[in-house]
Amino acid sequence: MAYADLHIHSNYSPDGTAGIETILDKTRKNTDLSIIAITDHDEIEGALLAEKLAPAYGLSVVTGSEVSTAEGHLLALFIRERVPAGMSLIDTLHHVESLGGLCIAPHPAARFTSSLSFASIEKALESPVGQRVLAGVEAFNAGIFRSRSNGKAMHFALNHDIALCANSDAHVTGMIGKAATCFKGNSIADLYRALVNRETYIYRTYSLTTGYIAASWLHDKLLMSQRPDPSLPAVS
Repeated sequence: MAYADLHIHSNYSPDGTAGIETILDKTRKNTDLSIIAITDHDEIEGALLAEKLAPAYGLSVVTGSEVSTAEGHLLALFIRERVPAGMSLIDTLHHVESLGGLCIAPHPAARFTSSLSFASIEKALESPVGQRVLAGVEAFNAGIFRSRSNGKAMHFALNHDIALCANSDAHVTGMIGKAATCFKGNSIADLYRALVNRETYIYRTYSLTTGYIAASWLHDKLLMSQRPDPSLPAVS
């Protein structure tokens, strides 16, 4: 059994606080994860860089992005190109399929963040492209402010033919690995197959408090502003 955290933000996201090298180093030192996905908001460059650097840290990286669809955020995984923001959920699924990817609905119906409603997810799952591409739902997200949303997401996932996933939604390095998607095998190909076959399991520690998340984010954001990470390109 292997562990993958498929929802991590770097400083390629406006609200991320850590550079790619820092994320890889902290993951290697502080977690049991073998696979991570860098899923910056409407961006792919951080994920591609992480994939390139990951072997030196003994890790594998799924390249992805948290895409802003017209109906809410969507994790697009196993892609190598940026997915345009603002399209409908169905059109976004078609685009991700054209890139060879799969999707996970993150923090569904969660408050205080742009989330897909259960109705939108259910409608997508009734479509052929949804059945092929929308592989999973985050049944547990360690970073959401209202933990009761996780219970509703778990209930939804258990009552639909969809993979159960758990991820950290880390915006600070201390959150990485607080939740993970478990699967049989150890490779990215094994993970892909497990998602397609709905053979994933969830690992969770606990829901982090709003105060902890906010304080950690402010701390790490301040450090980043004082010491920019070398993996982030300079702005000209």
